Amino acid sequence: MSSKFICLIDANIENISDVPFLDHTETVNLHFNKIPHIGRGVFPTSLINLDLSSNFLTTFCGDESLQNLRRLNLSANNIKAVRDFGYLSSLVYLDLSYNQLKDLSDLRGIHDHPLTYLDVRSNRLASIGDLIRDLSEFKCLKDLLVADEPLTVDGNPICSFRDFRAILFNGLPQILRVDSFSREIIIKAPSTIEAGGMSLGDIDVPCKEKSSCNFQPDRENGSHKVEQPLTKTIRHVMIQVSVDKREKRKLAQQLAKITAELDMERSLRSKSETFQECIINKIKDLGERNNQNLDLTLDNLKLKEQLHSETQNRDLLEKRLGKILKQMQDNIQSLDEVVTLRMDWNRLCSDAIAHLEAKMVADESTLRKSLSRAEKQKVERLLQDRIARACEAVRRQADVELEAAQKRYSRLEAEFRFALHSESQRYSQVSTRAMTAEKTLQEQRKKLHAAKKNLNLAATLVSGLKKTVAEQWKELQGSDRSLSNARDLLGEMNKTIKELTVQLSLEKNEKSKILEEHKVCCDQNDALARLEEESKKLEKLQEKMSINNSALSNEVSELTSKLKSAEESVRIKTIQLDDQLDTIKQLKTDLSAERDKSKELAKFKEENKQLQSAIDRLTGRKDEMKSLILELQNENDSLKGEILAYQDEINYIKEKLCRKESDWSERCAQAEKERDEALARLRELSEEMKELARNCKSRLESAETALSEQAKEANQRLLETQEAANQRIYQLEEEMRQILLESMNMRGRVETTLKHLVGELGYQCY
Repeated sequence: MSSKFICLIDANIENISDVPFLDHTETVNLHFNKIPHIGRGVFPTSLINLDLSSNFLTTFCGDESLQNLRRLNLSANNIKAVRDFGYLSSLVYLDLSYNQLKDLSDLRGIHDHPLTYLDVRSNRLASIGDLIRDLSEFKCLKDLLVADEPLTVDGNPICSFRDFRAILFNGLPQILRVDSFSREIIIKAPSTIEAGGMSLGDIDVPCKEKSSCNFQPDRENGSHKVEQPLTKTIRHVMIQVSVDKREKRKLAQQLAKITAELDMERSLRSKSETFQECIINKIKDLGERNNQNLDLTLDNLKLKEQLHSETQNRDLLEKRLGKILKQMQDNIQSLDEVVTLRMDWNRLCSDAIAHLEAKMVADESTLRKSLSRAEKQKVERLLQDRIARACEAVRRQADVELEAAQKRYSRLEAEFRFALHSESQRYSQVSTRAMTAEKTLQEQRKKLHAAKKNLNLAATLVSGLKKTVAEQWKELQGSDRSLSNARDLLGEMNKTIKELTVQLSLEKNEKSKILEEHKVCCDQNDALARLEEESKKLEKLQEKMSINNSALSNEVSELTSKLKSAEESVRIKTIQLDDQLDTIKQLKTDLSAERDKSKELAKFKEENKQLQSAIDRLTGRKDEMKSLILELQNENDSLKGEILAYQDEINYIKEKLCRKESDWSERCAQAEKERDEALARLRELSEEMKELARNCKSRLESAETALSEQAKEANQRLLETQEAANQRIYQLEEEMRQILLESMNMRGRVETTLKHLVGELGYQCY
């Protein structure tokens, strides 16, 4: 539907306001709708073509908004009046056929209108004179349609008159065509009007007191002709009576005969007038019967339209019932398919659940093993990492300290060797100078005694060093104890891991149940996917943990071997230190120089300071190890908390799954109930639709039979009335012709007698 053209044929429109008019709409087609009334100002001013045929209109009023309208179709309505036609100042084409118009008086008084085409077929136009007067001002009118071709009973009453088209051509000189006949054909054709035909004044019988036959003017002329000789003869007779008394009796007899004939003529005239009145009344009765027949035909048309609408409604109902039945069958098939699919889906779910149960049982065992291994490996790796870090730090410090001790021992050895070499030289010099040194022996003995004291002090220092070494050894043993404690912690962690594996096994059993429920519940596929992804991630983590645990175990074995080697190296070094201490004692006994002793004492003091710093470092390292152990304990606690949180989440997921399972079961039960109710309802509806179809068929058949019978009866009545009217008209015409012939004969006789009497009177006068 374009913006300039609106076409809404058979759209069941009951109100003109439902039509979406636009400001620039030019053509509107509303054929075959249910519009009973049209208000003012409804149409746009741009409208050019308007079709309102086959609606329920009873009147049509012009409007200022229709000044540009050129074509108007109002056929097949119930219009009885067309008002305010002057507003349609641009109208060229007007169709008023098949309505209830008795006249076109609403079109009077309109001058210079451009209307060129007018269709008034099948209305109730009964007067040709009124029609001519109504259309006389339309100077542009060229085509006029009055009668159907061929003529029907439903046409205008004026179409029953003879030569009505010639009368219209004579009364409306601007018209070129009436129906399918042109002016030239009608005017050039010979007139079929007989002596008893009808004139323009005689056709308007209801308005004038004249007969329908064309013998009254002749009657009037005849009466004048008769009256003139009667007056003359009467006067002549009176004169002759005075002249001749003998012939008075003869004249009296003749006058009596003449008066008798005149009385007979008057009586005949009165009879003819009464007969004409009877004929007029009968014609009126025939007109009323024709109107009744028209009403019957209109009722018949309405019944036919109702029958047509009922048949259409029946067809629509049958189509809709067929569609509904098809939809019901499709719905039933779809429900059956859904049920079968549901059964298949349940079977597949059960099979998949069984398969998944077996798979989950196998996966549970593997997961338990892998989780236990992974957790063990993870804990071992963490502990091994921390222990390795601590051992590496201790090892590095021990290596640094050993390197420093080796450097110191190398320096001492070099010094001792240098001292031995110098002492050997000295002893060689002393041997050469023994004689000179004997004096100084005593002094040297004293000095040696002092040196012994110093050596004792050195021995005490060495014992202190041994004590420090023993303490270091104890610390190493403490580190071994810490390792044993760590191993105990690993055992406890293994126990906790076993407990966790048991819990995980329980949780996995619950997970298997959850998975079964989840397989039953299609809506929780995402959760399963997530759990599977998490399980995959856990498997990956387990693999990583296993790899890390293997690496940690290797590192622990390497560290233990390194610790053993370090212990052996420490023992060897302690033995070397003991040997070196013995050599030092021997050398120190041999040493006599206090300078060297004092230097050694200073060096020992420095070494003591270094050892004290090393001891402080080891104590700090101890504190670090304690803090690491505390951190491990905290991490263990956090892991336990995370495990508890995971358990809570698993419990929450279980509750959710239980709820969803209950909801799903309730929904399934509701769906089954609704399905059963829908099937029952569909069966009821199908039965009701079948009953309605049967009732509609029976009603339609009864209505069709009744309408066919009524149509047959109406047609028979119309045919009977037409035949009776035609026979009566023929009888009346024959009687009128006989009366006219008798009156003409009587008039001729009277005229001959009067002429004879006049001749005799004239002869007698002469």
